[in-house]
Amino acid sequence: MNGPSLEHALGPKWRELVQFATAWGLPSGIDPAFALHHVGLNLVTTGGRWGYWATPTNSLTFATTGGDGCHFGVLLRASRPWPIVCTSPMSFDSPNLIVGESLEEFLDLGSLSGWFILDSVALKPDEASELLGPDDDAWVEKSTLLEAMRAWFGLKPWSDLTRRLGELNDRYLPDVELDATGE
Repeated sequence: MNGPSLEHALGPKWRELVQFATAWGLPSGIDPAFALHHVGLNLVTTGGRWGYWATPTNSLTFATTGGDGCHFGVLLRASRPWPIVCTSPMSFDSPNLIVGESLEEFLDLGSLSGWFILDSVALKPDEASELLGPDDDAWVEKSTLLEAMRAWFGLKPWSDLTRRLGELNDRYLPDVELDATGE
């Protein structure tokens, strides 16, 4: 897809996210693309569209959870805002879920339990509040990283997950365009 760059599509918060990942991975020599892996946010800086059957043709992929093909893209619509879509190819009946009106809101969404769990939310959207609540069983690396991200970005967890996901999906899911050939 020819079109805007990730930075243009996601705004200045994208550059800040890449800077954070770089700073976080530097002491350990970890590639910034994988520095946030413990919270399910592997960055894809190439700005292309992943080729899964369920990936919206009008999106730019910017991150993946690292499992089952679940990935995140910015949904390019005719007008702004350009929301964030979670594509979960294993959720065959409804593989796409809008998970933020902006990158900032998307980061807020995962600030308590990370982003890997969004694959499960796509499968069970009615259980979003339970799935995305505080993660008491988080291992040290995950807890430390989420705490650092909350501090760096000033993240604020969503207060009413089910309601907000419903609003976002009612408003933006009709704008998801899929390849008619299913490829």
